[in-house]
Amino acid sequence: MRDEPDGRRALAIWLANSRVIFGRVAPIMKIVRDAAGADAEMAAQWETNQNQRFLAHDTLARHLAGKQALRPDLSIEEAADVIFTLVSVEVYLLLTGVRGWTPEEWERWINKILSATILR
Repeated sequence: MRDEPDGRRALAIWLANSRVIFGRVAPIMKIVRDAAGADAEMAAQWETNQNQRFLAHDTLARHLAGKQALRPDLSIEEAADVIFTLVSVEVYLLLTGVRGWTPEEWERWINKILSATILR
């Protein structure tokens, strides 16, 4: 992703990797999230995960900005917030778990939505 000069292709690479990661960790993260309200250790783990995920998405937004790929009216911080919100376990599980989408359908959709929302 870092070496890809085209912002749209870089985002697509990131999201393809996200699909693979979510396929492995989303069920576990759902348990951590659900237990966070009743267990201090799970709450701390959930908070750590959210902080790490935001840092990763902020890094992605900065990489896209460096490739001149972000919309000019969108700050890096706004782009990071949008990515953080949409590329989440919650959205992934709503679509793949509740609505029955395949992970590949989620990947196509999230790529289309993010491209339209944050990219030039």
